[in-house]
Amino acid sequence: MQTVYAVMDKILPFEMFSLQFMKNALLALLLLTPLLALLGTMAVNRRMAFFSDALGHSALAGAGIGMILGISSLTVILIAFGLLWALLISRINRTGGASADTNISVFSSTGIALGLVLLSQNSNFSKYSSLLVGDVLAIGQGDIAWLLISLLLGLTAWAMLYNPLLLTAVNPQLAQSRGIRTRWAEDLFVCLVAIAVMLS
Repeated sequence: MQTVYAVMDKILPFEMFSLQFMKNALLALLLLTPLLALLGTMAVNRRMAFFSDALGHSALAGAGIGMILGISSLTVILIAFGLLWALLISRINRTGGASADTNISVFSSTGIALGLVLLSQNSNFSKYSSLLVGDVLAIGQGDIAWLLISLLLGLTAWAMLYNPLLLTAVNPQLAQSRGIRTRWAEDLFVCLVAIAVMLS
């Protein structure tokens, strides 16, 4: 990591980047931007623009469950909860009678409410309230490693699954007739979004 910092010192001769937390913030943004751009375009194609917002707000519920279970790693519990929540939303969207936006908004409200109830039990809410908006200046080297791994996994999955995901979004019946497992493609997509949102 020191090599990366040294390169940043050479190409960014600004005083603000002499501070390590500013370098970490810039690196995090550079790692997140391409991944969220790729996933965002597909989310709009699938009419799931509200999906990432619902996952982000449900982070409170994940933190509350992690606190109750005594899991100290917030990143691990947020990713696990985000994956579970995303798969649940996807399943309800496939089987439910309501529109995707309605289902997503119900999950968003439920996630916030559950998180508030769980985190207010020990008067610990102020510690976790930053999950709603984040803090780019609080990013550490471990967070950057997680973001790099997610970017590499996201780009690999994108290269392998772009056509099936796009065809499934545009015409699921045609995708099934071409032998594409649409349910598997949808679940993989929502898992990628969940990981990116929970890490960001």
